[in-house]
Amino acid sequence: MSGHFGDLSAEQQKAFDAFKANVEMKELDTTSDAVPSNLDDYYYLRFLRARDFDLAKSWTMFENHLKWYEAEKIGTILKNPPAKYRELYRKAVPHAHHGVDKQGRPVYYQKTGKAQVETLSKFVPTYDMLRVHLWDMEHLQNVLFKEASEREGKRVETVVNILDLTGWKLAHRGLIPGLAAITRVDEDNYPETLGASIIINAPSVFPMIWNLVKGFLDPVVASKVEVLGSDYKAVLLEKYFDADQLPEEYGGESKFEVPTWDQSETLAKLREDEARLGLIDETILAGKKFVKTIPVDATEGEKSVSWYFRTALKNINFSVTLTTDDNKKVALVPSTKVESQVAFVTDSATIPAGVKGTVSFLWDNSFSWAASKQLSYNVWGTDDEMPALDLYLY
Repeated sequence: MSGHFGDLSAEQQKAFDAFKANVEMKELDTTSDAVPSNLDDYYYLRFLRARDFDLAKSWTMFENHLKWYEAEKIGTILKNPPAKYRELYRKAVPHAHHGVDKQGRPVYYQKTGKAQVETLSKFVPTYDMLRVHLWDMEHLQNVLFKEASEREGKRVETVVNILDLTGWKLAHRGLIPGLAAITRVDEDNYPETLGASIIINAPSVFPMIWNLVKGFLDPVVASKVEVLGSDYKAVLLEKYFDADQLPEEYGGESKFEVPTWDQSETLAKLREDEARLGLIDETILAGKKFVKTIPVDATEGEKSVSWYFRTALKNINFSVTLTTDDNKKVALVPSTKVESQVAFVTDSATIPAGVKGTVSFLWDNSFSWAASKQLSYNVWGTDDEMPALDLYLY
């Protein structure tokens, strides 16, 4: 049995009935931004299929999904898109939705090999990359799937991805942490949404990389991925697409082209912003700490200190402490573990009028017994200001 309506076994139907009874007891308000507005029987069934109709596991997954949906404010993301990074991401990773496959499923094209690695890895925090992706996923769920279902006269709830690796280099491995974060969120919150993912123009080394990556994926998701080299056009037309739905560059007859942009001007401005910040690189070994101390003088009136930093791949504990000349210590920022590998950390703190002393910025990696942290930072005291930036680095 496939686990879809019209093809449920007696046990699967029993699990679905119990799942739906649990939902009804929660009395979820789908008019609230805290709850998905598109909840229905098909939505619930996707979570059951994702956990092989194990009721306890499916229900736990669904409850975690609802908590995540509310905490991440997904219900407002279509109304309030992440505009700051969405345009940068759109240009750094050429992608678009176009047409349908032979089953009427929407198709997503991405020129992965043309992705601007430096732009993404240095200037688009993983968190913001994820928010852009979540906007796309909610648009897919609430707009494109509904349009496809109306057009086909049946429920359409899966997408086909075409990932073009033309131009892929080993440097593109730097995108893997962001892609891994996206994959984890999709598996946990948009289960059974992938119909097929077709990787084309894969270089000769890619199958080796894929064999490593797929070990981290849900086996069902991995089974929907097909890796093709440059001889892919006949496969696409025979197995997946009618000619009028497939762009000419991929062997079809559609005049649609995935838009691409010259990123050189944007990248130059981003580099100027980074140079203006004057970031300093520091390696903090596992089990160690790094402290930067600066003098502060607010004797003539209230002043402020500010900071900007990020770490590569891993989080770190961060705190800011004011020590006055008479040796009193004030925690301006209590020690907190920050996800500085996900989003740039920038803020400021006030030095009260009449105070003179030092401020210590502490990056604490003592909790880590194995992982060193690559820190890029700068701090500004009472006599200077953090520079104004033109683009995206705030």
